[in-house]
Amino acid sequence: MPAIPRSSFAKTLGVAVPASAALLASHAGAAIVSTDLGSGLAITPTGPNTSLYFSAAIDDVVGNTGRASYSSTDSFQFQVVFVQPSDMKPQFIGVGDSSFAVQTSSPFLKSYSSGDTVPGMADFSATSLVYDFTSGATYVGLRFGNDSVYHYGWAKVNIQTSTAEDKRMTLYGFAYNTVANESILAGETSAIPEPSTYAALAGLLAGSAALFRRRQLRRRAA
Repeated sequence: MPAIPRSSFAKTLGVAVPASAALLASHAGAAIVSTDLGSGLAITPTGPNTSLYFSAAIDDVVGNTGRASYSSTDSFQFQVVFVQPSDMKPQFIGVGDSSFAVQTSSPFLKSYSSGDTVPGMADFSATSLVYDFTSGATYVGLRFGNDSVYHYGWAKVNIQTSTAEDKRMTLYGFAYNTVANESILAGETSAIPEPSTYAALAGLLAGSAALFRRRQLRRRAA
């Protein structure tokens, strides 16, 4: 059996490699900017900190990291607040053109699990929102921008309302996608190719190998 010329396979593979690189580059353009608050910032309805303000991007400048504070002396994109001591649930408020994800056809805040796509099936609202999901750690969807150019993000929170005496909301961090109108995965802190991208890449390489084999069979039959 004659040896298979390596140059022939290299030429065939050369068709696939640029296309493969293009697939990976399509996601590489995304940059996730995240802000980690460590052990978190907490608010309670009866303590000195009843409100929490945060921005995914400082001054709305895309590429900036975010910040969080108990003070509203600076401009912020989002606010979470216990309006009065009797409140069992904090309210989530978008400031200006910023907004939180809400359940479709519902006035309630939407809860995301780690790895869920934000926005996914969600609307957005800047009005005061409360939640109707079980207390505990979860992700909420964020959106900021204007004129139909929006950036999507997530914030990790833990809401504890097991008893009237032990009500608390803790913010652990948040992130957003610097590419306008592109989604982000809840909990994602860096842009990595999705499984579908790897599947497409594998299919492209497999197709190139099959094409190479067919060419070799035709040469032998000639």
